[in-house]
Amino acid sequence: MSTLQDVKVFPLRESERFENLCLDIWKRKINDQHIQRNGRRGQEQHGVDIFGRRDGSMNWVGIQCKVKSMGDRLDGNRGGRGNPKGDEL
Repeated sequence: MSTLQDVKVFPLRESERFENLCLDIWKRKINDQHIQRNGRRGQEQHGVDIFGRRDGSMNWVGIQCKVKSMGDRLDGNRGGRGNPKGDEL
């Protein structure tokens, strides 16, 4: 079985297309078919682009999607508030 590290994704310049890709990936990663995008472009989202519940639990998971330039990486300090590293794909 392949992992996400085995998948090559061509750069997406449009943030909406990237968020839709993230939505599909995280739907499987947290096992939530009801996961959804948070609001619309221009609305205040408080850093949360996608939200859902992991494995049917009552605990919410918030996901922030970042379009980065080729070769750029997020550093460990840009994770979620409760987790300094956040979840990595």
